[in-house]
Amino acid sequence: MRVELFPVPSRVEGIFEGCFVVDMLRATTQISVLLEMGCREIRLVSRVEDARALRGALGDTWALLGERGGVPPEGFDGGNSPWEVLSAGEAPLRVVMCTTNGTGALVRALEVGARAYPFCMRNLSAAALRVLSHRGSVAVVCAGHEGESSYEDLVCAGGLLDRVIRLDPLVELSDRARGALELYRSVAGDVRGAILEGSSHARYLVELGFGADLDVACLVDATEVVCPAEAAEWGGVIRR
Repeated sequence: MRVELFPVPSRVEGIFEGCFVVDMLRATTQISVLLEMGCREIRLVSRVEDARALRGALGDTWALLGERGGVPPEGFDGGNSPWEVLSAGEAPLRVVMCTTNGTGALVRALEVGARAYPFCMRNLSAAALRVLSHRGSVAVVCAGHEGESSYEDLVCAGGLLDRVIRLDPLVELSDRARGALELYRSVAGDVRGAILEGSSHARYLVELGFGADLDVACLVDATEVVCPAEAAEWGGVIRR
């Protein structure tokens, strides 16, 4: 099998058996926490106005979560802080989710693959097993930040590839995938410190008061939950 890496969703091209999508800060980390804490369904939407309309159609039993500029848009029930979900001790059962980068990346991945798997540091090993369940071409898609590649997503993608290669050294990696692997291995001893130093978005979130989210996002293999997204009328849906 072969693994290709795309540093931003706009550069994704080709058709793949599966796409693995990371928005480490913070969408795919929050998704992992929501599912771990008992959420049963997440609707993924790219645009804020569509997210509001979808929640309106589904009803108030659905939570509307997401962000623009790191904070919840008007009318949303909450942002995309994984720490807030963990500290609450429970998750809403059904969520409509719309974020600046992550949900759009997942929707884009669904256009080139039958399924898109959100992953993060918290479920790297479980996601690696999912990668190896495929036998053809697989894409790893980084959400990036506002159209540009992001350091933290490349590090996390490299962490996934590190586990894939350790499990099966015969997997073929593209040049970009191998570059992400080497980046991860160069900082594996202190991922949090490296991301805080190398990611302007991480520093911005800390300034906003979301430093605890960085701590949660840097926990490695905290859960084995990995659930695929599938295409839906409004964008994508994850069910557990």
